[in-house]
Amino acid sequence: MTPTLRKIILTILAIFFGLSSQAQLEEVTTLTADGPGDTYDLIQSTFNPGNRSLAYEIPDTFHNPPVAHITEVFDNEINKYVFKFDMHLEQDGEIVSNSQDRQRNEIKVHAPSPEKLKAKQGDTLTYEWKFKLDSLFQPSGGFTHFVQFKAVGGQSGPPLLTLSPRKKKSGDFMELIHRGNIEDGEVSGNLRLRSLDLAPFLGKWLAVTCTIHINGSSTEIAVNKDGAYTDFPTPGFMDFEISEVHTGNILMSYSSDDIDTDRNERKGKAFQFIRPKWGIYRSLNDRINLRDETVYFADFVITKKSKPIIIPEPEPVDNTGLFTPNPVIDFIIFDDKFTGYKFEIFNLSGRKVKASTRLKINLSSLSPGAYIVKATKDAVENTFNIIKK
Repeated sequence: MTPTLRKIILTILAIFFGLSSQAQLEEVTTLTADGPGDTYDLIQSTFNPGNRSLAYEIPDTFHNPPVAHITEVFDNEINKYVFKFDMHLEQDGEIVSNSQDRQRNEIKVHAPSPEKLKAKQGDTLTYEWKFKLDSLFQPSGGFTHFVQFKAVGGQSGPPLLTLSPRKKKSGDFMELIHRGNIEDGEVSGNLRLRSLDLAPFLGKWLAVTCTIHINGSSTEIAVNKDGAYTDFPTPGFMDFEISEVHTGNILMSYSSDDIDTDRNERKGKAFQFIRPKWGIYRSLNDRINLRDETVYFADFVITKKSKPIIIPEPEPVDNTGLFTPNPVIDFIIFDDKFTGYKFEIFNLSGRKVKASTRLKINLSSLSPGAYIVKATKDAVENTFNIIKK
């Protein structure tokens, strides 16, 4: 955080002291490596405390004797302990279904996990984590997923969202893939929201932020307003960003104010919630392009917003000519003179909660309160404050 930004934050803190106690509450869960030993216990205590059902799916027992596939090691690049996920091409298999054509080494939120980790209809959750791929990472023509967002209940088979490298005739790519509802409880084929050259994603620590509001698309809501759509009429939305940890350079960005993020009922089973899985899950159908791989993860944070409570009407802030409206409820629209600027929005703790290059930005996922906006273009920087209702 720059000294200028820190000074402004401290000033606004003084003006709005006590506002956070009135604003929408957040439940924050963190999973951070703390050193070698008891790694599985650490994962279990965070994602599934007090329950025997395991919060990980690991191929340890494919080795004799078993070999730990998730460990904690010290990383000199970010100067902290991180989680090390290993996958062995010849030995490892699929522990869940015992399928011979795939391998899995993942941690997960699932049905026995605490409610604060589950993304149910009408919920808004923000997921943050860091990861690093080897500079020589080898993708294949089959699927490889580093993160999956999957449904429990309803159409729970194909994942809702994945981050996946893929080898194609035209080159190697990092892809953000979405699969939404279609008719009769089925889901669509892969919709590539982003497909970018893989090389910039290799050999460095990357930070990911993904905010998801769970609901159907506006089309679904319009044709079927009964049930959950009556209670939660706002369409599903998502903001996804990958940036370099050390430079802050954004490698991948996707934002939609109208995207299907829930799942329809299927065979009498109603949709319950969306849950994340992190690790390595890959097909073996293109073995010639695979090898032993290691993927590093760090600093998992899941933030679930509670239902908003009534807060006093905040005093409007005068930023005449810069943007409208202020206070903002859903969208903030910047003046055309900011075309080409990069916008970064920070909470009063100095944590970046949103980034965009659009003049119209959806802020509906943010909790009520005061925020700092930094607008930059080349060597020009503007910093001002907003109120989110």
